[in-house]
Amino acid sequence: MRFRVLLFKEIKEILRDRRAIISMILIPLIAIPLIFLAVSYFTASSVSRIENSPHPVALRPGLPLSGLDSLLSRAGLSPFPSDSPRKAVENKEADLGIWWERLDDGTFVFTIYHDASDEASGYSLGKAKEALDSLKEMTLRSNMEALGAPVWLWRPLSVKEENVAPPQRMAGYIMGILLGYLMVLLVFTGGMYPAMDLVAGERERHTIEILLSAPVPRRIIVAAKISAVALSSLVTGLLNLTSYGLCFTFIGNAFPDLASLLSQMPMSLRGFLALLLSVVPLALMAASVEVALASYAKSYREAQTYLTPLSLIVIFPAMASMLPGSQLTPLGALVPVYNTAMTIKGALMGSLEPWPFILSLAANSVYAASATLLAAKAFGREGILKAD
Repeated sequence: MRFRVLLFKEIKEILRDRRAIISMILIPLIAIPLIFLAVSYFTASSVSRIENSPHPVALRPGLPLSGLDSLLSRAGLSPFPSDSPRKAVENKEADLGIWWERLDDGTFVFTIYHDASDEASGYSLGKAKEALDSLKEMTLRSNMEALGAPVWLWRPLSVKEENVAPPQRMAGYIMGILLGYLMVLLVFTGGMYPAMDLVAGERERHTIEILLSAPVPRRIIVAAKISAVALSSLVTGLLNLTSYGLCFTFIGNAFPDLASLLSQMPMSLRGFLALLLSVVPLALMAASVEVALASYAKSYREAQTYLTPLSLIVIFPAMASMLPGSQLTPLGALVPVYNTAMTIKGALMGSLEPWPFILSLAANSVYAASATLLAAKAFGREGILKAD
């Protein structure tokens, strides 16, 4: 009963804090979608502008090999004859310049001049390379057919590439890498402002003396503060994920193939429960550490100094989950933050193994309990009453 009253009191304190409302609700639901939509719109506009704009290509005239002009035109480029392709690119008269030379042995060497600082030139470079590869293939085939050589002699093999992973697994892989990293960061950053306000903020307001003089054990007070901070972390994380989910519905404007793939992302009830079970102990651990650190701060500003490096420390194990070939092994299941990110990744891909998940859950629970004891010990100091 006393814990519930204190918990409601701490939640009201959080909701009264303007900074907490901005970081928990306004940024996830308003700022992130607006930023995402603006970036998506300008990216799509930029890509469309580059694709639809003319791409002049300065080409040395007189090439004995036929077909290059038509191949370049088919690739969306506009070739024109020029005796100095390099100068044409330097003077911004062309996106690309192509110079060819015929060697003594009858072979040709092509030099492509491009401007690496110009996006249109980079786009044209890729298209020109494809055209020259096609020209090489056409010339080789024409020469071999003229000599009467069979196909198996000049084209002994061809290579096909096929991805056996179903679209659902690929979507889970992409989103698992992204959300696993984001979720653990959001859990830690989402509880920072509430933790600072509920501890250092109360010391500045001189209301903590009234709270500690109430006939309630300090462990109950600490538990209520940790629970409120953990709850705000979870709410912030879920609101951010909801916001990102809504943003991805509009991603088709810039990346239609990616949007089509992500629309097939699987999420079973089992995977969703595994995701929640892995995040809850992490939120409790993060809240406990943040409350413990904030209890040593005499002011809100000092609490920021203590808690800001925490978000930087968390980045490294979170980024480790994004490395190629990373898996949730029994040893990796003991590493905090990393194990949660890998659990989220495995849950979205549908490849979460039971024993590493159980070990990860047990390890995070132990870490959360240890951090809670640390917070209770830090909050039990008499120095908690000193605000200056």
